[in-house]
Amino acid sequence: MIEFISLLTGIVALLSIAYYAFKFGYRLGVLELKVNFLWNIYIERLLDSVIRKGLAWYMSRVRLSEEGKKILGNELLYKIEILTKKYYKKFRKDEYTLIAKVITELISDIRNVATRSGVEFDLILGLAIAYIKEILGELTCGK
Repeated sequence: MIEFISLLTGIVALLSIAYYAFKFGYRLGVLELKVNFLWNIYIERLLDSVIRKGLAWYMSRVRLSEEGKKILGNELLYKIEILTKKYYKKFRKDEYTLIAKVITELISDIRNVATRSGVEFDLILGLAIAYIKEILGELTCGK
């Protein structure tokens, strides 16, 4: 009888662990969905402000204007292009993760360009994201 109770207690403990593991995984998934949604809104807001200021345009895909490229500078454009192409194979199916990865690696460069040029940080960030999307468009659709 004691063996049966021990076995039953072990089964209940395993079921409890499985339940909490599932519950944690579910909540983590919901949190990830919320973060992705907010990131998507933020990116779209930045791109919209860049397009409204005439620094990029949208015709089937985003493209930077010459003025937008001039604000970013050749050095930052080159770094963005290299990193976007580097992470393209790994994150090609998840565009927003690729954008986040490139921006995370270049955040100090983006901040330096904003400080040096006197342009607000969000605009420089929007330009960088627009350029990443332009490169992604070229990689997926060709030039």
